[in-house]
Amino acid sequence: MAEKHELDPDWERPTFCDGCGAAHPWATREERIFELENILDEEEDIDEADKVFLHDRLAELRALDDLDERRERHVWAQIKQRGGSFLTSAPVMQIAQNLITAKVRHDLGI
Repeated sequence: MAEKHELDPDWERPTFCDGCGAAHPWATREERIFELENILDEEEDIDEADKVFLHDRLAELRALDDLDERRERHVWAQIKQRGGSFLTSAPVMQIAQNLITAKVRHDLGI
């Protein structure tokens, strides 16, 4: 939810940087997953079938606010297995570090 400015009620604090497009620290989990989906759309080294699969997994993560840790680990493992260079790129790793719980990161070796 965007923050309103007290002097200008129509102003909303941006969620993403106008310059580089990266999410600001106050971006929600859902917004960060949208950012991953946007990066995935630009990835050229992943075939279309894998992109569809990864989009489905990211949508599952986005839809479930209170994701069971076991299911979260399984979904991220699927993303890691099918993501190739997408998951290892610096921007994606930064976002993933903020999204994946510490326990799941440890279990996945991320």
